Amino acid sequence: MQSVTRGLGKEGGRFTIWDLRSGKRADCGVDIDGVYDDLIRPAVHFLPGDRYVVGLWNGSVDVLDTRTCTRSAVLPEPEDGSLSLALSGDRGTLVVLDRSGNDVDTWRWDGDRAFEHAAHTTLPQEAEPIGISVDHEGNQAAFSDLESHAYVVRLDSGQRVRATGNLPRDTHDVALSRDGSLLIQGFSTRTDRGVRILDAATGDQLDVWHTDPPAASAKPEAPMQVVPGPADDILTLGPDRKVVRRTVGVEAWRDLLCGLVSQPLPARERDRYLKGLNVEAPCR
Repeated sequence: MQSVTRGLGKEGGRFTIWDLRSGKRADCGVDIDGVYDDLIRPAVHFLPGDRYVVGLWNGSVDVLDTRTCTRSAVLPEPEDGSLSLALSGDRGTLVVLDRSGNDVDTWRWDGDRAFEHAAHTTLPQEAEPIGISVDHEGNQAAFSDLESHAYVVRLDSGQRVRATGNLPRDTHDVALSRDGSLLIQGFSTRTDRGVRILDAATGDQLDVWHTDPPAASAKPEAPMQVVPGPADDILTLGPDRKVVRRTVGVEAWRDLLCGLVSQPLPARERDRYLKGLNVEAPCR
C-alpha cells in the first residue's frame, strides 16, 4: 500500500510504502514538495511484480526501486509547464502529457526495470487538458479538457478523436471502460454533478447520468472523479466523498436478466410481454 503524508505546518510531504501483511511502514520513501488537501489520486503506480513504482515526484517522472530505494528518471521536470501521467490497467503502458506543448509520449515497460519510449504525438494547440486516462491494454488514452471537450488518442498511430464539449459545466476526470469502447467524463457544479458517456471510437455522446444532489456537507468545488472498475463498471467519487459503482456495459445487464429468466417464457407470459415482437432468445 502507498500513502502520502503532509508534515505539520509544512507545504511538503513524504511518499511512503506500507506492508499490508505486517502493517509496518517500509524504510523506502520519497520527499515531495507539495501535497493536496483534497481526495485526489496521487500520480504514483506500482508496476508488474510490485518491486518498482513509477510516479510524478517534484515535477519529474521517475521509477523507484523499492528494494534499493533508488530512483531513475523517465522524464525530467520541464522548464516551462508541468507533467501529468497515467498507467494502463495492465500496468504495462505509461502515458505522459507535457502541458507546455500538449505533447503526449507513450512508454512501454520492458518487464525488467525500465520504460522504453514507444510513440509521440500532440494534442491540438487550443486544447487545455486537465484529466488523463489510459485503457486497460494500453491501446488508447483519453484527455478531459477545461472546455468540457474530450480527446481520445490511439497510442500507436497518434490518431485523434474529439468529442465536442456541450456541457456548460466544469469537467475534470476522465476514464475509459475496460474494453476501451466507452469514454466516461465526470462533471460537477454547485447544483449538479454526474458523468457523461461517450463512444470512444467516434466521440458521439451516448448518455448523461446525473447523480443525487450534493449534500449540504459536500465541497462544491470538488471534482467528480471516475476510475475504471471490474468488468464494465466504473467507480465515481463525488463532492460528498461517496464511492459509487456504476455499470456502463450491456453484458452485466444481460447476465442479470438471463439469470432471472434463464428458460423460455411460457406461452401465456410470452403473449403478455412479447406479443407482436420478434425477439430472439439472448440467453441461448
